[in-house]
Amino acid sequence: MTALASLALPCPAGAEPTTTTTLPPFLQADGARLVGEGGDGGRHYLHPAPQRQGATVDFWVTRVPARPEVVEGRTLVYSTALWQIDCTERTIGIRSGTEYRQKDDVTSSHGWQERAVDPGPIEPGSIGEEFFHLLCRDDGGR
Repeated sequence: MTALASLALPCPAGAEPTTTTTLPPFLQADGARLVGEGGDGGRHYLHPAPQRQGATVDFWVTRVPARPEVVEGRTLVYSTALWQIDCTERTIGIRSGTEYRQKDDVTSSHGWQERAVDPGPIEPGSIGEEFFHLLCRDDGGR
């Protein structure tokens, strides 16, 4: 197995870098930046230093819902997940995730070994497509 290499991330075309006034304070210290909103209005923040191994990229994302959500009787304030994208196959999935009521107050946590559970095709216009454009090179990750 080869060592994972860090990737440098450009700002998306036409987008301005996120300012600290729009970034939740607990994400400011980490250097995360807003990538976009999902179909449910939740904001997705990409953490620095995604890791590439061949055509596969692992990267951390924090999702802050548009408003707190109730999941299994617990109020979810944000979640952080390790996502995996295959730049050649154009698939995306989540390898592990943790949900929080507030900073460092875990409501649930789950994870899987080696690869994402049930990676699916990247849907046009989705937040997954935003990640694809940021993390995958034009050559399909080769």
